[in-house]
Amino acid sequence: MESSSSEHGQGLDSDPDTEEEQEQLCTQFADITGSDVALARFYLQRNGWRLQDAINDYFESNQDDTSTGEDQTTGVSPAAQAAASTSVSTSRAESHDAPASSKQHLGPTGQEMSSTGSAAKYSSNQSTGRIGFHENLRPKWLIWRSTAGTPKAESHDAPTSSDQQLDPTGPVMSLAGSEQAAETSNNQSAPVTAGLMLLTWNIDGLDERNILERTKAVCNIINSLYPDVVFLQEVIPQTFAYIEAKCDRYKSIPSGTGKYFTAMLLRKSSITFNSQNIHPFPTTQMMRNLLVVKARFGSVPLCLMTTHLESTKDHAAERKRQLQQVLREVTQQDQSNTVIVGGDLNLRDAEVAAVGGLPTGTVDFWEACGSPSQHKFTWDLTKNDNLDWQLKFRPKCRFDRVFVRASQPQAQLSPETMRFVGTDRLAECGRFPSDHWGLLCKFSKPCEVQTQVVQTDVSSNVTGRQVVQTDVSSNVTGRQVVQTDV
Repeated sequence: MESSSSEHGQGLDSDPDTEEEQEQLCTQFADITGSDVALARFYLQRNGWRLQDAINDYFESNQDDTSTGEDQTTGVSPAAQAAASTSVSTSRAESHDAPASSKQHLGPTGQEMSSTGSAAKYSSNQSTGRIGFHENLRPKWLIWRSTAGTPKAESHDAPTSSDQQLDPTGPVMSLAGSEQAAETSNNQSAPVTAGLMLLTWNIDGLDERNILERTKAVCNIINSLYPDVVFLQEVIPQTFAYIEAKCDRYKSIPSGTGKYFTAMLLRKSSITFNSQNIHPFPTTQMMRNLLVVKARFGSVPLCLMTTHLESTKDHAAERKRQLQQVLREVTQQDQSNTVIVGGDLNLRDAEVAAVGGLPTGTVDFWEACGSPSQHKFTWDLTKNDNLDWQLKFRPKCRFDRVFVRASQPQAQLSPETMRFVGTDRLAECGRFPSDHWGLLCKFSKPCEVQTQVVQTDVSSNVTGRQVVQTDVSSNVTGRQVVQTDV
């Protein structure tokens, strides 16, 4: 997207005339980057008080933490901190100590937001709070640029709740899920011995109600569970910028730059990124596509795919065409790759059957785990009331699915367990993070057949030899054979 002078902060091509304008720019910079006013003043002065240029400068200056000696607590290089300290000591007195409840922030298109953090309306659909599909949804504060072929979003005036700030530099929550691998240089993954953890989740970014609280909850859950791979659907530019900043231990890959899209997060310490491609669905009416990423999990080559297939019963024919395209893409992948497809597929079982079922060697993760009834319905209006559903009948569907095609000649990752996330109400708003439950999938790495030889002196002239072999060729259960030779 081309940037013009009108998009640089507040359209200032020179120093702002008043201290009040400077303070407003500093506050916006600090809210977006999670830094402080002193650092904001430093970058703004260095860039002629152009907010957009200053934030570009900030992110570019701090892209490589390890090579620049950046402070891991603040995310800012020591030189910039020192310069900011000098800048603030010579500047006029700051006046940003007003109570949080009295502050107002600008939404993505410049509207004022109240102190409750409720986002300004983006469409005329006031009754549902659903963001309409029109051009104003794309905020002017977002710039998309390509670095090494990967689109990157940078926030330039993101809406922020004044009483509950989304702090991208906040403390990292406790780790869970797959075993953490040590980071190595050049974004290479250290050897990984534990199984792979994958989360797929439609985070309902098109519902603007409580969008800040809900997006923050999504980030906290991702950082707490720390899965290796995250598939996200219904991401909008505002939420993508927050997620990319908050979940900075991940490589963030969006599938588009428009009104809403899917995205993939790769854990930097365990997943090595190789390449990405976006495959459009030619006849979609809902801006849907397929994001394909090639990567490695330790020594295991992966082909990761996420998508959001066409929604609603009325678009079943288009959804089946999209499913067929996705499954063709699965079958075309190299047999050495473990292929994982996941997302909000909006599928009904009859639609899968109508296209001939899944290809040979491809399984439905839920079915491979024994079809657990408690983890079947990822969109369940009998339990999740985020939607304003006016009808008496409240549906529940298994819209969110994960398909797995094992590598050949031997499976390197196999479905093991699954569970829902995002099932707790948020204290701030009394709602769930999304109208979908997130689906957390654990893959096991089948161990190689191991042989253990134990020699025992039974007597002066008898030696016992015990050979223990574990057969995991079934990739489901191990069969132990004990042989004793005396």
